[in-house]
This record gives sequence, structure tokens and C-alpha cells, in this order.
Amino acid sequence: MAEWETVAGEPLVLSAQYPVRGWSSRTTALCGPTGEILVYNPGATVTPELRRKLRAHGQVTLLVAANHFHHLGVAVWLREFPDALVLASTLAIPRLRAHGVEASGYEGIELPWGAHFLEPAGMANGELWLSLATRAGRCWLIGDAFFNVARTPRNPAGAMLWLTGTTPGLRIGATLRWVGLRDPRVYREWLNEALTAEQPEVLVPAHGDLLRDPHLASRLAKLAAARL
Repeated sequence: MAEWETVAGEPLVLSAQYPVRGWSSRTTALCGPTGEILVYNPGATVTPELRRKLRAHGQVTLLVAANHFHHLGVAVWLREFPDALVLASTLAIPRLRAHGVEASGYEGIELPWGAHFLEPAGMANGELWLSLATRAGRCWLIGDAFFNVARTPRNPAGAMLWLTGTTPGLRIGATLRWVGLRDPRVYREWLNEALTAEQPEVLVPAHGDLLRDPHLASRLAKLAAARL
């Protein structure tokens, strides 16, 4: 049974995986000091029990769509937290609204943990990332730009993940090149600048395991150079 796990040893940064079409995705919560909770990539199949446990830390006030593909869980979470504000990237907002998700922009929104948003350039899927400082180093919460699925599922979904180079391990899947990018060169340049400026050491992907590595920035830059 899935459970909340702490991210980078931070007791108020919690993450849990949930099943989705033969593999899994990940929801992460930032619990603020005054009881506000931000939920990144709210999953449709996160169990009621997990949402109940999250209530012990306060009230969900912000729901962040990782990109315009990750929207199915928003309605589920809004039924339980109807006053929450849904945030998304500039690119994703019109597509989310077409799916019935009333998302807003993130400008001027104060985030728990002193976190800030990163909106990658050159993308077509409307990725919106979160960056925050932890005791283990700078942490990035991301959507579908990178995957870290340790083991390829032994089912039809797993076969597709393997064929597209999405698994196993830290990967950029072919699907990002096919439907996620508008301009690979612009995205690579933006990514390299962000990696240089932020030097992340913790990765929390929407699909896969948490990754802590002091050389993470270098690994991500090399992976993008090779795959994009």
C-alpha cells in the first residue's frame, strides 16, 4: 500500500506514488508552517486514506498541474478541497480549461517553503516545475521532462515504456521529443542555464523514484545533450 514518504529528510515535504494505467505517477505535498499545503501533480488515484493523512498537516490551498496532460486528478482533489486554487503554466492554462479545469497563473502566489516556480522554455506540454531548498540541497519537482522508473513494469505499459526509452533508470523518454517539446534547442539552452544557476541535488519526478545525487545537475545536462 502506498504511503507518504519524506523528501530529502524534510518531514513537511511528502511524496507518494499512485497507480496509473499499468505503471505509476507521483504526488508531492509541501506543508507550510501555518497549515497551508501545496499539492504538486495531484493524482486521481491517490487513496482517500492518504488524503486524510495529509489533513493532519493542515488544509490544501494550492493544486499545481505539472503539465496539461496531468489534469485528471484535479477534479478529485477539488471535491475534497473545494477552496483550493489550481495553478498551471501559461501554456497549459488554455488546454486545461478546455478539459474543464479552471486553472490560473502563478504570478504573485506565495509558496510554502520559500519555493518558486520554473517554467521551461521551448516545451509544448506546458511543464511547470517547483524548486525549493532542502537540507539535502536544492530540490526540483518536475513533470514529464525526466523519468526515474527503476524497474520496467512487466505488462503492456512496461513494454511501451521500454520501447520509448522511458525506463529503466534516469531517462528522457522519446514521448518528450514527440509531444512534449516545441523547440528542443530552446529547451536545452533554458535547461542548461537553470541547472547552472540552481545546481539541484534532489529530483522528484512525476514518474519514478526520488533521486538524490550531488552530481545531479551534471547528469541531467548530459542526458539532455544526448537525448535531445
